[in-house]
Amino acid sequence: MRLITKLVPIIFMGLMLFGISSPVRAEFNPWGDFKFPEVKPPALQVGQSASYKINVAGVPEAPGPVNASLRMAVVGKETIEGSSFYWFELDIGDIAGLPPEAAGFVSSFKLKALVKDIPQEKYKEDPKALMKEFARGNIMRKLVFQIDDKAPQMIDFMTLQGLAQALGGMDLESLVDEIPFDEMEENPENPMKDMKFNCGSENVSVSGKAYNNASFCTFEGTDEEEKVTFKGKTYMHESVPIGAFLKMVFDVHNAEKNEKINLSMELIDYKTAGATSQIIGEPVPFDFGALMGGMAGGMPPMGGME
Repeated sequence: MRLITKLVPIIFMGLMLFGISSPVRAEFNPWGDFKFPEVKPPALQVGQSASYKINVAGVPEAPGPVNASLRMAVVGKETIEGSSFYWFELDIGDIAGLPPEAAGFVSSFKLKALVKDIPQEKYKEDPKALMKEFARGNIMRKLVFQIDDKAPQMIDFMTLQGLAQALGGMDLESLVDEIPFDEMEENPENPMKDMKFNCGSENVSVSGKAYNNASFCTFEGTDEEEKVTFKGKTYMHESVPIGAFLKMVFDVHNAEKNEKINLSMELIDYKTAGATSQIIGEPVPFDFGALMGGMAGGMPPMGGME
């Protein structure tokens, strides 16, 4: 397995270090007995945003570092059946330095989701219950995405249900039942259980701005099966909206293959008000039927997905 293929789960793990907006993390803990410090960002409000710069060095075949910008924002709010749902948007742009075969494939990607505001404590004792609520359509109702300057497309929850049924032969709730939470936590071969952590607080400067008493965690570990070692450090601060995330540095090294990747993600700026959606144009329904038809060599559109 190429080292680059390990980036997605490892980066996800790094972002999960402080349990960004996740009531699941408190009980589903693949890191054994270690508990992470809680850092609570400001209460959600429409108009909040946090912008970051990303740098990845060591990507195979890339001529140099791969760079990108990322913005997270709360761009809207709806009340559905008496509950508050927020439009969260993730904008990735300024992508540069990709390997030649990927260069020009995409320069920007925007995604927003209509997600329910869930109290942190509600599902701490039963993370599977939270995932079942998602599977029933009670957590996320819609997704809208836009690639470069193409027309934005929207996927509603019923379309996702149909896709799960078509691809997996079962509905989303049944798929959740198949997730072995207990086995994942207790698996003695889980490499995350042997990770070493050190957490605390210290003053840090990020993009020229001082943050006093920022929470941090350093971590390091080894995946013996893949012969990969990794280490990094993550900073969080309660003043930063949408997750409190300040900065992360992360190194992955495969000595056997002489591959090393370094990733950094650092806050540029944040806003407490005034952020709006960067998706341009009126979304059109995403045609999963056409997608599946192309994959199956002419399968007609699935019912209920017009």
